[in-house]
Amino acid sequence: KIYHIIGNTGYSEGWAQYVGIDAYHLADVGSEAFQRYMKDYNVLNYVLVEYLDLQVNYHGWKANDIAEYMSDLGLVADGAADLYDTVVLRAGQYAPYALGLMEMMSLRDQCVKALGDQFDVLEFHQAILDANEVPFEFLEESVAEYIDKYK
Repeated sequence: KIYHIIGNTGYSEGWAQYVGIDAYHLADVGSEAFQRYMKDYNVLNYVLVEYLDLQVNYHGWKANDIAEYMSDLGLVADGAADLYDTVVLRAGQYAPYALGLMEMMSLRDQCVKALGDQFDVLEFHQAILDANEVPFEFLEESVAEYIDKYK
């Protein structure tokens, strides 16, 4: 139960990002294409910055490496120097957001695949929240139990 006391930033920030990327859809803001764009944009933003963090702080990339990588992806590279400064000054800060978001999305995909038409997004969300702020290993176990319950 110590996890309930100290928390798990990856869970809480991942959940917050997951809910945030679905907000446009849930609030019925804009067209379906706009909703999809905003979801993809937000996912790309967090995952890209975390990827660049690892490249800079582990592999030694410089601002010009970031610019080249972004250009190769077809992204505007004008902000490469600012991104470089961000990941140097805030090394590891985006990890719980990006990795937590990816974990939440992966768990949802796992449930959709396993349950098919029986998948209920509200029940899935309740299963995530009922697990509380636990390390992903335990969250994955809770989701597996959820799947077994409804399969």
